Amino acid sequence: MKKVPNNVLLKKASALRLVSLIIILTIFLSSSLLIPNFNNITGIDRNYDNFSQIPSIADTDSVLFEGNEISLNITDYGNLYETDQQIDVTNQETLNLTYYLDNVHNWEVSEVETQINNIQDERDWVDNGVIGSDTELTPTSQVSQSEDSGPSYGKNLNPNNYLATFDGNDCDYMRIHFVLLEVEYYYDELYISNQDNTVLDNFAGYYTDFYTPWYSATELKISMASDTSVELYGYSVDFFETYNGSMFTLDSTSWNYFEDTINDPSRLYGGTAEIGNRSALRTVIEGIDNSPSYSYEDGDIAGFYQDFTIPRGELIDAWVSMDYNLLRGITTNDNYAYIKVNGETVYTRGFRTITNAGLGQWHSTGLINLDLWENSSSIFDEVLIGQSINLSVGIEIGNGVEYTGFDHLDIQEAYFDNIQLILKTSANSTQSGINLQFNNSILNDDNTWGVSYLNLTSNWNSNPLTLTVTTNSPSLTFDLDTSLYGYHETKSRVGQTTLEGVSYEILENGTIIWTFLHNFYMPSQYSDFEFTIYKPTNWNFISVLDSTLQSRPYEYGGEGDSILQISKDNALFPGWWTFKATSPNYLSLTNTKLSNQEPFTTGDSTRIKTQVNNSNDIPGNIASTEVNLTIYDPEGNQWYSEVNSPLSNGTVFFSEITFSALNTTGGQFEYILFWSNGTALGGLKSSFIVNHLSQLKLLKPNDAKSDLRTDGFVGDIIPVRVFLTDFENNLTISDAIVSYNWTGGSTLNFTEAALGVYEAILYTEDLASRGLYEIAISSSKLGFINSNLTLKVNLGEETGLQRLESEYNIELHANSTIKFKFTDFSGDGIDGAIVNISISNPSHYSIDNVGNGTYDIEFSTSYITNIGIYQLNFSFSATGYEPQYYVYQFQIIEQSVNLSVFINSVQIQDNSLHEVTFFDMINVSAKAMSIIDEEDISGGNFTWISASYNKDLTELANFWYNTSIECLPGSFSSGINFIYLKFEHSNYRTQTFGFEILIDRIEFEVDIVDHEDSNPTIKAEIGGSLVLQIELLDIETSLPIENASVLYEWTYGVGELEEISPGTYQLTVSLPENLQGNFIFNLIISKEGTVYKTTQASFLLVIGEPQFPIFIIWIIVVISAVIIGVLGVLSLRSYVILPRRRKREAELLSRTQRFKDIENIQAIVAIHKDSGIPLYTKSY
Repeated sequence: MKKVPNNVLLKKASALRLVSLIIILTIFLSSSLLIPNFNNITGIDRNYDNFSQIPSIADTDSVLFEGNEISLNITDYGNLYETDQQIDVTNQETLNLTYYLDNVHNWEVSEVETQINNIQDERDWVDNGVIGSDTELTPTSQVSQSEDSGPSYGKNLNPNNYLATFDGNDCDYMRIHFVLLEVEYYYDELYISNQDNTVLDNFAGYYTDFYTPWYSATELKISMASDTSVELYGYSVDFFETYNGSMFTLDSTSWNYFEDTINDPSRLYGGTAEIGNRSALRTVIEGIDNSPSYSYEDGDIAGFYQDFTIPRGELIDAWVSMDYNLLRGITTNDNYAYIKVNGETVYTRGFRTITNAGLGQWHSTGLINLDLWENSSSIFDEVLIGQSINLSVGIEIGNGVEYTGFDHLDIQEAYFDNIQLILKTSANSTQSGINLQFNNSILNDDNTWGVSYLNLTSNWNSNPLTLTVTTNSPSLTFDLDTSLYGYHETKSRVGQTTLEGVSYEILENGTIIWTFLHNFYMPSQYSDFEFTIYKPTNWNFISVLDSTLQSRPYEYGGEGDSILQISKDNALFPGWWTFKATSPNYLSLTNTKLSNQEPFTTGDSTRIKTQVNNSNDIPGNIASTEVNLTIYDPEGNQWYSEVNSPLSNGTVFFSEITFSALNTTGGQFEYILFWSNGTALGGLKSSFIVNHLSQLKLLKPNDAKSDLRTDGFVGDIIPVRVFLTDFENNLTISDAIVSYNWTGGSTLNFTEAALGVYEAILYTEDLASRGLYEIAISSSKLGFINSNLTLKVNLGEETGLQRLESEYNIELHANSTIKFKFTDFSGDGIDGAIVNISISNPSHYSIDNVGNGTYDIEFSTSYITNIGIYQLNFSFSATGYEPQYYVYQFQIIEQSVNLSVFINSVQIQDNSLHEVTFFDMINVSAKAMSIIDEEDISGGNFTWISASYNKDLTELANFWYNTSIECLPGSFSSGINFIYLKFEHSNYRTQTFGFEILIDRIEFEVDIVDHEDSNPTIKAEIGGSLVLQIELLDIETSLPIENASVLYEWTYGVGELEEISPGTYQLTVSLPENLQGNFIFNLIISKEGTVYKTTQASFLLVIGEPQFPIFIIWIIVVISAVIIGVLGVLSLRSYVILPRRRKREAELLSRTQRFKDIENIQAIVAIHKDSGIPLYTKSY
């Protein structure tokens, strides 16, 4: 395998690096040119939608400038036609007719034309057809009362005997509701009488769910007359109703009563009444009594009528209807209810048909169309206006015969309500009762019935467009044709975008070409489109392309015209239409001058002058316009701008411009002049050169930055990097030619790697041998004076650097030593080297060259303020040798400290013991001093830490930390408590100081009630009871101590005292019989917890005989004297003989007593010697 030399690989790697740098540089420079820099530039802020724009330099060679100007106004036109609309307006409601308006694309409508045909009005012409509808009669009360004659009424009933009475409680009117009324006609009768026993009404026949008429009465009574044969059910009543007020009369209606008969008109009568919960017209025809039959005269008629006129045109259709209630009628169709129009009968209903449907109930005819009328000819004129109309309803006798065996032979009674005559007629829009309007505007009537028109002008801009139709007619229909004239106002666009404006190009030959687009939108449902463009008069259109890129003819559009028109015949396709036009250029290079000659240097100045003029044509009102001057620096950034108004002759003088080091850079400056008055343009571009001093700075090799000298070996590859800047303003210089001399007299170029940074690689194998070489580097660029520097390359011997010893962990502000050995290629030490350390203050380190290339370097960390990891950079260099570099990393750790602690202002030692009592206050003070700096430390944190209590000390003046702690039982325990103070600080080691405190318990204060001595003598009688009270008090606060345990012990037993009140305990002991003498009572007092010390107290109990009266004592004395004599004899035995015997017994008892004591133990109490706390108690 062939081995490739290292230097060849290095050359290839360097070449690849250069290629990569060139690609990156190309991308970087390209992007930088695309993004202009507007720092320190006075700009012209204009809105494309409203003002002219300063042009930009064109991208193509043939175009000098391009930009945008203000937009042109464009109006699109289109119409919407809606025909044969069938409109129906009912119940006098408002109807909104809607039409499409493309407001999404900002279309509007300026005019609406309407044509109305076949206006038809449909209404009921009867006045007050709902009889009495205005009276609003509502019963005052409804009273439940059940009266029933079923299942059959009796025979031979007397009408003077009342079967049921209904009390109206002084009302004005009353009526009765029958669930069922069934009475044999002709032979039997049911009568209704009032409070005066006056018969008001009578009924026979069959009725269900039936209301009687309203009667003027305060009381109603039911009685019946019957024969001896047929018995039907009779009646069933469930309630009656009362009413307080007045009934309406015929005078309150628009109806007129009439009648017609041959003889005796008193049999015929009519009026208004309330029947079946309705107000109605009542008609009655009574029969001629021919008992047992009744007869009627042929043609008897009773009814009501209305006369009215109808101001309308042709009759189109008609309907009649009514509601009827036959209360009494013969079951024959000879007699009937009728409706007549103009005397012609149009509807009849026979009484038999009605009776079969139900007497006393409301029935309706429904709407009866004209085609179903019994007679419809010769009723109405061809045009109704001026014709009188008569409408009548009632009952009529169709056959004058005598009737026998029918119900209701004696009377024919019927009621009428909801009477209608509905006519559909042609009408005019402005007639009374019609008043047809669009958007509250009155229509214009034609000479023909039912024809009108209306033209509306306004500005409609929301979708949908609404025409509001109103009329006074209850039902109106008509045919409608509508035409909407729409328009759309818009602006010209720059390209196929939303940017409003026109674009222009100024060519090298001075030609100005305007280009804009119009997005022509054609809303659906519209037609007949066209549009108009409003243009400057000095424009001349040269091209119009529709959205299919086809050329389209246009009207006007030449110089002097103010519009361009696209007619309906040519506005055929929606989409983007393109327009081009030309106009003259009013600026030229021949009229533009600089006051001084270029090139310029810093400190020079110049002034630009031009004139707005085109072939001696100076636009009018020139002084009110402006010329924009914009100067771009060599990088293409806007450098200067100024706006000035021309003089009356078109001449413009701009301010004097001074080129200083800070406001310029070297190179070619381009300037543009732009003028616009909104209808004409002028523009040109030119340039001038400004020269700056340049400066080369060496960036690589790193070791040559300070002295322009680098060290290496023959065959090394030495990267060289220089930084080229503008010496006058320190800006970078890009795209310059930077070269250097090389072996054999050749000149090589640097490659720009970044803005102003140029790189090259020196291949030292091209050089002959070791030695010092000088490389001359120079730069050149348009606008900059050349710059030079000389790099010295010292090709020397390789060296080595070894760290011999060092520390990693160093306390803050401590000193440390690091030892190096600097050797040549053969390993021999190099003395006298220059050693550099990255510590700015030389007083913080010292260097000792101890010989044979060994260097001891001692440094202080006093310049470091915080703990952490740090680095030091070392460099070793010597003439003729390769320099060496070393990075030393170490860690600064916390500095050690000493602590001083004071308890109650007395300094204590570590691990010392201090005695206190519960509830004592301890004052703790502490200080921390750094061992190395020997300074008191602030900003730290001292913490008191014990088993169950922690507390931070507060930092005070003079570096003291202090706090006060109360020895509370909840925080400390009795006995020894281990305490330590912990000191913490971010830059110092955490240090602790430990000590102990011994907390003594509080003794009880025992007070035996009624005794002053602490150990009193208490007397008791033989066989009596010992009752004793003691008080326990806190020795510190003298407060009573509750819930303590108080035990007693004496020769004859042990026990416990009872707490009878807070802090007061009572001893109650029954003394043995025949026991006397002196006895010690011991009290053992303790309390649960660690605060109080177990305390022992005692008192002397003396048990003796009870005292007797004096005279008894004297008797006893006398008796005793006698007895003494007797006993004297016995004394010898008692004090001589018996003592000797007892002594022997005592000696024996002393040997056996301990065993008896064990048998007599009643309780055991174990007490801690130091604290006095009972540890164990056991009773037997």
